[in-house]
Amino acid sequence: MEYQKMNNMEINTMRTLIRSLMFGSVAFVILIIASQQAAAQRNNQRESRVEQVSRNGRSGMNEEFVGMLARALKSVRETNWATWRPQPGDSRIAEYLFADQPPLTEGILQLYLANCSWIWQRPIPVSERNRARKALVKLWTDDGLDLDFSRLNEISSFVLMFREIAAATPAKQEALRQELSRNLPVGAFPGIDVEIPGMAAAKEMLGPLVPPSTLSSPAKTGRALDGLYLANTSVYDLNIYGPPGSGNWVTKTELYAFFPDGSYLYFPSAHEAGAHIQDPKGHKAYKGNYELVGQQIKIYDGSTGKTYTSDFSVSKDGMTLKFYGKTFTRVSDTTGLRD
Repeated sequence: MEYQKMNNMEINTMRTLIRSLMFGSVAFVILIIASQQAAAQRNNQRESRVEQVSRNGRSGMNEEFVGMLARALKSVRETNWATWRPQPGDSRIAEYLFADQPPLTEGILQLYLANCSWIWQRPIPVSERNRARKALVKLWTDDGLDLDFSRLNEISSFVLMFREIAAATPAKQEALRQELSRNLPVGAFPGIDVEIPGMAAAKEMLGPLVPPSTLSSPAKTGRALDGLYLANTSVYDLNIYGPPGSGNWVTKTELYAFFPDGSYLYFPSAHEAGAHIQDPKGHKAYKGNYELVGQQIKIYDGSTGKTYTSDFSVSKDGMTLKFYGKTFTRVSDTTGLRD
């Protein structure tokens, strides 16, 4: 495809994102061709294509494209977002809740929209641009609160992937655009309305995000736990705004739900446990696996892939557990804690 010369605004927008993501500078222009299709025809095509793409995130994407997306996703995952700051002229448009949360800025949003416009070969109406903005801001806020950055990483990698597409030959760019257009219905935003084409295959190519558990199940060890256990521990809450060493002793409540199959759920507060009991399908709890070995318990953290070991003891009636230097008391069974 043939590229036109970019104006200053387009150059600045592109430069802002690429520099801010720390992956070097790149210059490319997106050619936008106005769509001549009738609105009714576009809607019919969109409905059928949305259904098709939603069923399968790969939709026949070739290996070369999947490799591009996998490399972009790997780069996004490995970036230290805690030290990242927007460049002058760019600004965040979503809540910045945690240091390791990937950013959403005005520059990133504009490149996301420009990529979609290039794929569809038509301008994006203001109403659609506003809908995409609201959806992404909500996604960044909701998933940030849930401490689940997987979808944020995926959308960021969709934007970053175009750095590699821009470096390809014009013939290859057009081939990739056509393949993307076959798998991305016009008007259906990737990561919002449908899965990003090729993302499932890209994640498979990269392998598991965290190492899988190597712990033995109760079926092999012959030892299992069953119940919801609560511990109240006094901790010193340091007042970082007061004089050195100032603070108060407070009671910290935490709960573990151990299941006979060797899995567990962890709740850092009674409020989190209550929210999970009310909505076990919608609420996201920390989870993993455990193994009892002699006088020790091994706990695999499913969110980090790390395994922790602690001295362990259990009362004869199974009502009291001691590990991590804390005493946990059984408060109920685990009925209804898993969807």
